[in-house]
Amino acid sequence: MKEANKVTRISLELSDRATERLNAIRDTTDSPTTAEAIRLALRIADFVVEQAHAGNKIVIRKPDGTETEVKLFH
Repeated sequence: MKEANKVTRISLELSDRATERLNAIRDTTDSPTTAEAIRLALRIADFVVEQAHAGNKIVIRKPDGTETEVKLFH
């Protein structure tokens, strides 16, 4: 029998600005819930951290072809 995924409930205290940003992410990504928006943000953060630690660069390429390297860590 397959074991169900364990779920952990957490409680966060966020500033008004952080709450606004989280709500904007939820709305922009059409996430059905705030929890889903947080899970999406964690997946993205995990990917970015893995890539940066592997020595890869995170680059934003604009429609006109110009590129800007995103520096996240010192």
